[in-house]
Formats: sequence, C-alpha cells, structure tokens
Amino acid sequence: MDKETLRIWAWRLALGTALVVGILSWVTKVGFLRIMIRIILSYLLIYGLSYGSLYWFEKAAPPGDDVPPDNRVEDELNGTRGALFDVAVGEDEMDPPIAGQVNADLSEGLPDAEQQADMVRRMGWGE
Repeated sequence: MDKETLRIWAWRLALGTALVVGILSWVTKVGFLRIMIRIILSYLLIYGLSYGSLYWFEKAAPPGDDVPPDNRVEDELNGTRGALFDVAVGEDEMDPPIAGQVNADLSEGLPDAEQQADMVRRMGWGE
C-alpha cells in the first residue's frame, strides 16, 4: 500500500472511533459539550497515533522498492545493508549447496574480496 492509502485508513479508523465514543457518551447521558470534547479528543488521539506510527515506520524502514536496484546492490556491497548475511550464506564445499546454509569459516574472519565477488556473481547480482 502506498502512503496515501494508509493515511486514508488512519483517518477512517479515527473517525469510526470518534463516532463510537460519541454514541457511547450519548447513551450514558453525558452533556452535549462533553460529548463534543470527547469526540474531538478521541479523533485527534487515534489519528495522531495512527499517522504518527506510519510516519515513524517510514522513517525507520530500510529503503524499499523506491530505491533503484543498482543503488540497493551498491549499498549492500559497501556494507551498509545485509553484507555480512550475504557473505554468510552458502558453503562452497557442499554439493549441492543448501540455501541459507551458514558458512562456518566466518568464525575465522570474512572471505577476501575475490571470494565475496564470486558469491555476488553466483547470487545473480552481476559484476
């Protein structure tokens, strides 16, 4: 879902919550001014929490499909995202290699640049 769709759903959730609060306040015979204050506060609280959580999730999430694939690969090769995991998968000596197998040689240190480049080529990322 895109950001605008999620914002609309946050608005709908806040509006629905405000209506429920208003109906429950009316059923319990609360005064008109207090009902209006409760409706406004419940709407602002729920919308603020929903939209705020969407905003902070967007800020904390790693770049997704909006980043061109060439830049994502470059970031991962530079060690900014997932580089250790990419090196850790696959055991060279296993026939056939099992997907997700952890390389036991990592306890001795990372492989040299040539081995890392070979792993990247085998994963289909190209040069």
